[in-house]
Amino acid sequence: PLFALSGGASPPPLLTPKRAALSALALALLLLAPNLRAGWRALPPLRPLLAARLAPVLGLGPVAGPLTFFLGYSLWVAAGLSTTPVELISAFTFPLPAAAAANVGGKIAGSCLAFLFSRHLVARPTPEISAGPLTTRRLTLLASRQPLRTTVLIRLSVLPDLLKNYLLSTLPISFPLFLLGTTLHAAPYSLLWSLLGSQMSDVSAPVKVTGWLKVAVTVGMLGGVVGAPLVIAREMEKVDRKR
Repeated sequence: PLFALSGGASPPPLLTPKRAALSALALALLLLAPNLRAGWRALPPLRPLLAARLAPVLGLGPVAGPLTFFLGYSLWVAAGLSTTPVELISAFTFPLPAAAAANVGGKIAGSCLAFLFSRHLVARPTPEISAGPLTTRRLTLLASRQPLRTTVLIRLSVLPDLLKNYLLSTLPISFPLFLLGTTLHAAPYSLLWSLLGSQMSDVSAPVKVTGWLKVAVTVGMLGGVVGAPLVIAREMEKVDRKR
C-alpha cells in the first residue's frame, strides 16, 4: 500500500521461486545428509525377511515370476504407491536382468495407465494459460513451450507419483511426449535401484555395495530433492521474464 500511495513500483515478493528452491536445498541437506548413512545400515537386516516373503513369487519360475511381478507392479505404480522399496525387493528376488526389465517396464506402464486414466476420466489439460493460480499458469506456459523438459523435471522431483501423474495430465503435454519423458526418467533410476538391490540379494553374505553405486544413489536422491526444484524455479522465472 505504501508503494501504491507514493506512486512507486511494488516491492519484489519476499519468497520467489528461486528463494524457495534454495530454502528447500538447505532443508534437504540438513535432513537428508544425516539419514543417508542410517539408511545404508538399515538395509541389511531386511534381506532375510524380504527373501522369505517373496519365495512364492520366485517359485513361479524364471518367466512367470518376473511377468507376475511386472503386472502387479504396473498396478502398484498406477495407484501412486511408493516405488523405490518395491524395486529393491524385485532385485532381491530375481536375477538382475529380469528384475531390471520388470522394474523399468512396470514403472513406465503404471505411469502411463495413471496418466491416461487421469486425463480422460478425472482431469483435462488447462485450456487457458491465463486461468488458475500463478504457479499453475507458470507451469502451463512452461509445458506449452517445453513439454518434454517439463515432463522430465516434474518426474525427477520428489513429489508422490500419484501427484506427478495427475499434474502432468492437466498440462498441455501429449501422451507420446509423456511416454518419452517418463522413460528418460524411469529407466536410469529403476536400473540404479535394481543394481543396488542385486548387490544385497545374497542374504548369507555381508552387504558390499560398491563405492560408485553409493555415489550414484546419493546423487540421484539429491537430484530429485534439490536439483529438479531448482531447475523448475529457474525455468519459471524465465517464463515470467519472457511474458
